[in-house]
Amino acid sequence: MGHAHNTRTRRLSALSTAVPAADKMADPALAFPIRRSFSELEPEEQFMALRKTKRLLQTVIGLLFAAGFLYYSLRNIEPAEIIRELGSVSFRYLPLMLFLLAVVFTLKAVRWSLLLRPVRPLSAREVFPALMVGFMGNNVLPAHLGEFIRMFVLAKEYGLSKTAVLSTIVLERVLDFLTMVAFLAFSLSFIPLTEDLEKVRLFGYLGAVVCMISVLLVGLYVWQTEFALRWTEKFLFFAPRSVRNRIMETLRVGIPGLGSLRAPRLLLLLAALSVIHWVANGFCLYLAVLSFPLEKPLSPLAALLLTSITSLGIALPSAPGYVGTTQACFRIALAAFGVSAVTAFSASVYSLVVGWVTITVAGLFFAWRLGIKLRTIDSESE
Repeated sequence: MGHAHNTRTRRLSALSTAVPAADKMADPALAFPIRRSFSELEPEEQFMALRKTKRLLQTVIGLLFAAGFLYYSLRNIEPAEIIRELGSVSFRYLPLMLFLLAVVFTLKAVRWSLLLRPVRPLSAREVFPALMVGFMGNNVLPAHLGEFIRMFVLAKEYGLSKTAVLSTIVLERVLDFLTMVAFLAFSLSFIPLTEDLEKVRLFGYLGAVVCMISVLLVGLYVWQTEFALRWTEKFLFFAPRSVRNRIMETLRVGIPGLGSLRAPRLLLLLAALSVIHWVANGFCLYLAVLSFPLEKPLSPLAALLLTSITSLGIALPSAPGYVGTTQACFRIALAAFGVSAVTAFSASVYSLVVGWVTITVAGLFFAWRLGIKLRTIDSESE
């Protein structure tokens, strides 16, 4: 009897679970969900839809830029020439290149830890894993999404405000841009300008003006916070109240991340670290060029010009890993030193592969140590 009762119970349970499925088959509206317009979505659904659209747009624009840059860098070069040039690469400088990469990212970690000091004192060792996971994200995702990934990783690991952490990254980028413009101005003072370099100089100077205005506005925001917030709110009069309130709240929360601007000595140290680490990065690129046969000696000034043009170039929309952008920047910079287009392209590929593999492997290792899955990284970047 007990067995029969259990069998009957299971049949009833199966029947009860089968009814909704039958209802769905009978009702097409349940079997095939009705597509809703954007205005009919819930606020959270609208936000997610906008994020996906934004990411798709960033990806498409980055790929278009990459295609254009690749076309420029490959212009008048035969595939056989590239294969032959890549076959002539020497690996004697590879250990030194890897050492310089380690120096660059160690100094980046030290600088970021100093920028984070007003938010929370953290050592370079503590911020290094998030830094590498973020730069790995830049290698595999478009539109510099790795910056948001490292913000997410560090904020989650130490319970920090994401907005405050992002503020330190923004300030870091401002320091980088000012350093690159200074390198560009210095190196262009000693070399003959090609037509392409004239355009780069104009771009760099326009960027410097924009950057200086940004610095002044950020300074006003830090030193006269209430005044800046009051005028910002007035400027946003056209925005919906919910959007305006969200922006104002974000600005208030982000103040601690810019606290280093209140300490002149700390700011000088940050500037010095920026210069040193970009010089090291420049000589890593320089060694990549020296790894190929050159018709004449290459001036060390090429290191500064390479790192400045490449860093300014990757500020533009780009493909994952800055493919295309790096190649075009190498060709523009090295043409001033008489380096052939095929050698410049080959050196850019070699440099990109060395950097991409090293950074991506390091980022994957630290993501594994932190227990972060690639799916999580991808979703947080949206």
